[in-house]
Parts: sequence; C-alpha cells; structure tokens
Amino acid sequence: MVCFLHFMNRTARKLYMKNSNFANPHGLINAKNYSTVEDMSKLCIKAWKLAKFRKICQTESHWGRIRLQCGLLKSLEWENTNILLQEDGFTGLKTGWTPAANACLTATYKNEKKGVTLLAVVFDCETKRSRFDDCRSLILWANQTFLEENVPEQKKV
Repeated sequence: MVCFLHFMNRTARKLYMKNSNFANPHGLINAKNYSTVEDMSKLCIKAWKLAKFRKICQTESHWGRIRLQCGLLKSLEWENTNILLQEDGFTGLKTGWTPAANACLTATYKNEKKGVTLLAVVFDCETKRSRFDDCRSLILWANQTFLEENVPEQKKV
C-alpha cells in the first residue's frame, strides 16, 4: 500500500495538484487526506481519458464474487451511487462523503451534438441529495451558456 500511496502523490504532483495529499487509497477519514475542487478537476480530466476508468465510472451496477477468509465464495453486487447516470447526457464519475468535505460529487456530461464533455466538481454540499442538484445545475448552465447553438460567438469556449 505504501508504494501505491507514493504513486498517487507522485501523480498528483505531476498533475500540478498543489493542494492535495493522499494518506490512504480510499480517501476516507484521515487528517492527512486533503484536496480542493481545482485539484480534483485536474485528476478527473486526466483519468477520464482512460477508457477503462470511463467504463467503471459509467457502470450502474456490477456483480462479482469475493473469497472470504474462511475460503468460501460470496456473491456481491456493487451499485453506483451516482443517480445522475440515469439522466440523459450524464456519463459518470464519483460520489463521496467525509466529515471534512461533506457530500461531494464529480460528474461528467456529454454534449453529443458538440462532442464535448463537461465536468462539474462540488464539495461541501448540504446533503447527499443536494450534490446531484448542484452538479446538474452547474453542468446544465455551462451547457446552455457555452455550447447551445443560440449562444453568441463571444460566449462560446
């Protein structure tokens, strides 16, 4: 695990994630885990370029089997908690929650007509539900403001 953490932090430095540190691989409670919306955006943009990563983030559920310590196999279903995947255009990424960051979400949206993927990252949302509302609002605003046909040229990115 130490090697993996070294790899995570080295990758963060290569991506100029200047305000992030990873002290465990899952990101759960640890005072030495920290990041910013800007840094998470950098990581998401880089990771989204990987086909296998996109496939995992877009999967709504997955069945698998694990071997218990006693040797028995147990079937499990993992369910993606990103409810935006059920809405047109939303393509994935990651939900999260910690006491320090509260409810969080990184979400992607694909504008098929333009061939552009938008990313929203929110931390410190009031509730687990509001993180979806916040990301949806940000992405739909950006899509309408910058990518719709009726937008004047000077507003397009």
